[in-house]
Amino acid sequence: MRVLIFLIFLSSSATATSAQETKRNFFVQANGWTIYTTGTAACYAFNRDPVEFDASPYNALQFRQAFGSKGIQIRVMLWPGAVAKKGSDTLVLQVDKQPEIYLPVELNGDEFSLEASLGESHLETLKFGQGLDARSGSSVQVLFNLAALKKTLSYLEWCSK
Repeated sequence: MRVLIFLIFLSSSATATSAQETKRNFFVQANGWTIYTTGTAACYAFNRDPVEFDASPYNALQFRQAFGSKGIQIRVMLWPGAVAKKGSDTLVLQVDKQPEIYLPVELNGDEFSLEASLGESHLETLKFGQGLDARSGSSVQVLFNLAALKKTLSYLEWCSK
């Protein structure tokens, strides 16, 4: 009986320890980017300071990478009312006047942002670019500086491992 109680205690301790190990804290600010996580699911990279972003969450660029994943999502925050709330749209990206990249987007109910998964070739194009023009298939265009993105994505990858 004592052995059984000990085994139950041991298994519950191991579960609690592994749950604590998966919760991570990470925060880096470099070259105008903020890379962080405070949870158990993913890491984020924003092109704006958190205080500034909280005051006005528009005209911003975010990358998201789930823990243990190689896939990265891009989220472009436009302006209020720039995106339909329902249905689908297209996120159009153009890096340094190269051919446009068209990414399908399912709209999530907010009226100002578009989020899509990036393929490996898209990531390579973004990493080595200097400027990004982004827009929805039917809305206003926003511009972003990508000069420090390669280093930012390496922090994001490090955070999500």
